[in-house]
Amino acid sequence: MSLRIDIWHWYSVDQAISATTLSRKAGELESNPRPPSESDKAKGFKWSLDDQREHRSYVTASITSSVTFLEASINELFASANYDNLEVGGKLSQLERDRLTGAAEMIANNRLLDRFQLALYFLDRTSFDQGAQPYQDAKVIVNLRNELVHYKPQFRTGPSEKPVEVSNWIKALAGKHFPTNPFTGDANPFFPDKCLSHGCAVWTWNAALRFCDEFFNRVGVQPVYDSSRQLLTP
Repeated sequence: MSLRIDIWHWYSVDQAISATTLSRKAGELESNPRPPSESDKAKGFKWSLDDQREHRSYVTASITSSVTFLEASINELFASANYDNLEVGGKLSQLERDRLTGAAEMIANNRLLDRFQLALYFLDRTSFDQGAQPYQDAKVIVNLRNELVHYKPQFRTGPSEKPVEVSNWIKALAGKHFPTNPFTGDANPFFPDKCLSHGCAVWTWNAALRFCDEFFNRVGVQPVYDSSRQLLTP
């Protein structure tokens, strides 16, 4: 007789810890930058080029992990509704669980924030006002993640006397007034050079967490990442 053990893993927790850990790493580099090498100075850099590259990788990865945390959280709600012995979806009533499991495949390819809205609809909960917070910030961070992951090479304009047209989500991001990247120059464009900072990573994570907290509050179940909140300082 063979024995099979099935293990369930909450990937949203991994992504939350990844987002906040990488954000802290970026903050440490901003607080204690290494001086430029002679080679860096010869190229006109005021900072260590290695630090700049490491910093960019931490910030970019933190932002993508923050939005992947949202992806994992909504996917786990639908998936865990299949099992009454699991947290999150398993804590809903049988009727609510049936609604989620019946719709899971149908909405799997919908846009990320639409999946949250549809879950609230299927559960007969109040949906998010798309013109208000926390939905608006969640929309900005999804756009930011998409721009980084599906990047299309193009020329970007730095400071200019003439008005430069930029996307609405970039305007919204600039309006958050978080500390910008110290490893870039004043003449560089806001996106991606100035905005990819520890401040941006912190703001992105907090926006993702606020949205998820509000979502699970509306659903009426405790999110699984609650048990790891002490680790989630960006």
